[in-house]
Amino acid sequence: MILPGGVCALAISPQQQLFVVCADASFFVFDLEAMKLKLKGSIVGPLRSMITGSKAPPTLVKATLNDKNQIIIVLNKYGAVGGGLQAFIYDENLEIFLRVADGRFAHSNLFSALALRERVGIGGEQNSELAKLESVVARGVSSNTALVIDGNGADTDFLTQKHCEDRVCAARAMQCEGDICKWTLELVKLLSGAGDEKGLRDVFSRALDEEMTSLAKDFLLVIAKNRTLSGLTGELASYLT
Repeated sequence: MILPGGVCALAISPQQQLFVVCADASFFVFDLEAMKLKLKGSIVGPLRSMITGSKAPPTLVKATLNDKNQIIIVLNKYGAVGGGLQAFIYDENLEIFLRVADGRFAHSNLFSALALRERVGIGGEQNSELAKLESVVARGVSSNTALVIDGNGADTDFLTQKHCEDRVCAARAMQCEGDICKWTLELVKLLSGAGDEKGLRDVFSRALDEEMTSLAKDFLLVIAKNRTLSGLTGELASYLT
């Protein structure tokens, strides 16, 4: 097999899919059983997204296919906005890479706690593919690579909410239903505490649209703890009867 620029990294999935990254930043996915090219593209987008200051490109530290045959890469560049280590997944429908783990939300109230729990194996997150990537990129975070607002409590809460929203999107990109539920409920706790009825309605509607009935029920259990939301709880509960 002769590929452009030489091979930098390769991985084989249990489904006999071969993922190859070449020195010119091109990548290929081959179906070894059918002996045909399945997909090709480039990792230039993720590489360029991490170039700041010096023009030296990031280093590819991981290239793999998960059990859903999704392409995942991890790049390393010291001082990059969002942390020195960042993880990306390739969306075949959009034909672009999506960032699924980085350190932009290192000042979120949930960032360090969840990364530490994964690293030492506490709680249920250790089996989550997304949580593992979050733990990896947490090692590349420094104080000057994370998002900062003004540093007061209200701003930290806002950053934590955006962190949850970002994690829900990442979980959807990786098709991790468990993480979608986990991060959605973390978001619901924040919105419930703030009394944000509009935000809660939007989240509940999305759960119903995606036919995630179990998540919708857990949603109601969370907001029911806030007595000021009793009217909203009753209203939303009617949609499940």
